[in-house]
Amino acid sequence: MILREIFLKTNENGELIIGKHILIQMGIEKGEQIYIAYLCPSEEDRKNEFREFILTKEGIENLQQDVELEEEVPLTIPNELMIDAEIPLDADLDVICKKGKILIQQVEAAE
Repeated sequence: MILREIFLKTNENGELIIGKHILIQMGIEKGEQIYIAYLCPSEEDRKNEFREFILTKEGIENLQQDVELEEEVPLTIPNELMIDAEIPLDADLDVICKKGKILIQQVEAAE
């Protein structure tokens, strides 16, 4: 699967018009409801400093559920961090989850 990028320009009224052919390619048909989601600081301050948004057919909640249900993603720790922590690059690691934090440490050798 690839991420497709299309360049569009706002018109003289500042509106963004997404052509019918693009919507059809996205699987959005005539008369369908779509959601626009974007990041903003708070409910009161709705300015999108990133100037980015997502179009979805079923809302952001369903999009998040799809991501949560995907296969597990392997965790890769950069060698630089391992070296800084004085953990050998080939060491076995323990991952300890506590409320509000995740601790990754070298497996302690059994005595």
